[in-house]
Amino acid sequence: MEKEKVVELLIKFDEGDISEGDCISLFSHLVTTGIINSLEGRYGRFAKKLMESNHLRPCGCIETIKAKLKGEVV
Repeated sequence: MEKEKVVELLIKFDEGDISEGDCISLFSHLVTTGIINSLEGRYGRFAKKLMESNHLRPCGCIETIKAKLKGEVV
């Protein structure tokens, strides 16, 4: 994901104006690249909530509904 896109999505997230898909993609990118560790703690806590709700895996991989239904690993 381009740096400009990450910044754009972070702003949308902060303003509460981000789609669910963009939010999950953003946090997947932040986790997989390690950027999440250099951001304020609230971003890490939100990423943890996404993991606890099975939207993201701890590695940052996105859990898809289709894969969950089939029992596949994404």
